[in-house]
Amino acid sequence: MEKLILLLLFLLLLFTLNSQLTMGEETVKTRGTTQNICTQTLHLADKQIKPLGTEDGRNLHGQLSEIMGNLTHLTSLTLSDNSFGGPIPPQVASLKNLISLDLSSNSFGGPIPTQLASLKNLTYLDLSSNSFGDPIPTQLASLKSLTYLDLSNNSFGGPIPTQLASLKNLTDL
Repeated sequence: MEKLILLLLFLLLLFTLNSQLTMGEETVKTRGTTQNICTQTLHLADKQIKPLGTEDGRNLHGQLSEIMGNLTHLTSLTLSDNSFGGPIPPQVASLKNLISLDLSSNSFGGPIPTQLASLKNLTYLDLSSNSFGDPIPTQLASLKSLTYLDLSNNSFGGPIPTQLASLKNLTDL
């Protein structure tokens, strides 16, 4: 029951953030209603910035919900170093303002959604240390703004797509 309540509070938190959600080893920036949720409901101190994730014993797990696609104002989504599993919902591609996506060090599996290629503002993509087993989608080569791409420590089948060589802005691969 406590896990269900925490999941519901997490979803409420997701819907109330205006521009940035960062979890894992990073921070959550809070204002207004979100500040009250973080400080009162989740018992986070500091009111403005507080780490969430394994440091506080909040090892988030389960599958990401399709309703995540409704968070269209997000610019940064970091859910690293948790225990999320299952597929990445293709609705993540609805987050058109996303600049940074870090889902590293989880247990995501299945194919990387080809719909991620529609995130044209994405400059940072880290899907490392998961359980992806399908081939790396060639559609990732359409992410021309990418400067950082980490797909390491997975079990991809097949070769690295040569199309990724067209990502001229990459500084870290």
